[in-house]
Amino acid sequence: GAAEERFEVSVWPDQALVKYGQSLTVNCSTTCPDPGPGGIETLLKKTEVGKGPQWKKFLLEDVTQNSILQCFFSCAGIQKDINLGITVYQPPEQVIVELQPAWVAVDEAFTVTCRVPRVTPLENLTLTLLQDDRELRRKNFRSLAMASQRAEVTISVKAQWVDDRCNFSCRAELDLNSRGGGLFHSNSALQILRLFGSRELLATVPTLWGLIQFIMAFLFSSLLLISWQNFLRARKSGSLHFWRLGWQKRLPEGYHQ
Repeated sequence: GAAEERFEVSVWPDQALVKYGQSLTVNCSTTCPDPGPGGIETLLKKTEVGKGPQWKKFLLEDVTQNSILQCFFSCAGIQKDINLGITVYQPPEQVIVELQPAWVAVDEAFTVTCRVPRVTPLENLTLTLLQDDRELRRKNFRSLAMASQRAEVTISVKAQWVDDRCNFSCRAELDLNSRGGGLFHSNSALQILRLFGSRELLATVPTLWGLIQFIMAFLFSSLLLISWQNFLRARKSGSLHFWRLGWQKRLPEGYHQ
């Protein structure tokens, strides 16, 4: 009759977001009062876990890839179906940032690379490279998602004095709000850049100059002490006049009195 011709088929959930390797329960139902054969068609491993006159429930196990599931029912010889897209996601649990090289001379280039070994879907990922709290580069993969595309971003930087001992890190964000999920984010460990070369040499100049000043002061003090001791001995022995003559002989002619 008319009811059979106007029957509908529905599936729950209407969009499926499944964490990698997890399971999903799917309910396929119809408004047909006396339905014929019905169920789901999928390449995933499925198990029927419940049923009623107008519905069937299935458990999909170990979901590791995106797929499209078809829910169908027939009514009075007419079959209708509806598709369910299943999206697998994997949060960015491990974020790695690398400096190459980790020690660099001033005005030389070094690279900062951020990569996430396991994350999906790639088109919802954003990677942000940071130097301390300053954003160096942000990359989203919305228009770049391909089978060969890796979750990686690299930037080349010329080292400056201010970069010494700076912290470099990376933040990964997987935004699944548009797919009915949430926002997943993770941060890398900090990597510290070290500079070498002329800066260390410049840093030693004040120390060397201080050492030279100390040595000169020590020598001058020693000479004064020796002269004072000689003066005292000459005075005690009564030869002060000869001691003064000795000093006068050492002085230029203009200094004699």
